[in-house]
Amino acid sequence: MVYDLADKAALLTELLSKPTGNYKSPAAPIPQTREVERNGDSLTVTVPESVMEEAAASVLEAEGLNPDEWEVTRFRRSEWGEGKVATRYEFKRTSRSQSMNKLSDGELDLIHRQTLGSGPVSMVTDGQGTMVVCIADTQFGKIESPSDVVLQATFDAINTAAHRVSLWNPERVVVAFLGDLIEGFVSQGGANAWRTQTPLSEQIRLARRTMIYAMQKFHETGIPFSMVAVPGNHDQGVRFGKGITRYDDSHDTEALIAVADAAKLSDRYKDIEFLVPETDELSVSMNLSDTHTVFTHGYMAKNGKYHEWVKGQAYNRNSLYHGCDVVFMGHWHAFHMSEDTDRTVIVAPAGERESTWFKHSNGAQGNPGGLLALLDSGKVLRTEILR
Repeated sequence: MVYDLADKAALLTELLSKPTGNYKSPAAPIPQTREVERNGDSLTVTVPESVMEEAAASVLEAEGLNPDEWEVTRFRRSEWGEGKVATRYEFKRTSRSQSMNKLSDGELDLIHRQTLGSGPVSMVTDGQGTMVVCIADTQFGKIESPSDVVLQATFDAINTAAHRVSLWNPERVVVAFLGDLIEGFVSQGGANAWRTQTPLSEQIRLARRTMIYAMQKFHETGIPFSMVAVPGNHDQGVRFGKGITRYDDSHDTEALIAVADAAKLSDRYKDIEFLVPETDELSVSMNLSDTHTVFTHGYMAKNGKYHEWVKGQAYNRNSLYHGCDVVFMGHWHAFHMSEDTDRTVIVAPAGERESTWFKHSNGAQGNPGGLLALLDSGKVLRTEILR
């Protein structure tokens, strides 16, 4: 690495830089008002913006009509004070609706093969989809969850996931570390210090070398892959009393940045992508095989209210969550997957063996493991728990 030592400001900026993941779905225009007039086979749609014909046709869908059965016959655009714009599209019903009901050649072929008893048709073709590997809440350092046991289980999960690459044959792999890789000393105001007998530097070293192990194993597969880390609550850099630093101040994300710096020193690992949240953010957002995917730790959500929290984040059109298809989170220790319309939320199981606090407060223990998921075209095609 060569630095410009003459420009101090530029040097500081370069040394503090980090690779971030901040993909955002294109925000579709949302009309404030709209008007639909129908008279038999004639239809007029008025919206208060200058929008494309396809956007006007989407209004038909909202009215329960099939846009393929209508075609635009006239367009008019009007402007008046304060820059206000109204566009009017006049549609006429066509005779295409009959042909649209016919099955395509591909659909007919699929039915024919199933009728002949050729067996189930695979949902995934060769080299399609993104395989996501989630490691969360290993919490290295806590007394009731020996680090050697957690390490062995985590490495076994990484080995199994790397082996699945040849079976699932994805076009891409993302290894996501979903926070709380270390136990740290900030949780519960530092009250857990007595139960955390591994020094902080050693906890961070275990997290960093776990990431290096994953990097080496997935590099051997020959599949393009990315590595992601997001902040948790245990790995926060500072949290005493009422004071915290920025939300991205995390030992976990800094561990991945250190791995990324090391990877730059070798041409062998130059094609790996490393991503952490932007300044003062908690999440990484990516477009994976046409699937808007967000990774976060999830400690801001409420237990069991995951979709409600995601909806709140997605309400902001500038948020990484706006328009997202799949959200991965950790923190809640037990595997959970649920769908709400076309959005899926997946909670990865914890890697730690036992939380005595959780056991005494809830009467239950976690079910440790890692997580695999295959994404394509906005959908989760399959999942597997790594135990």
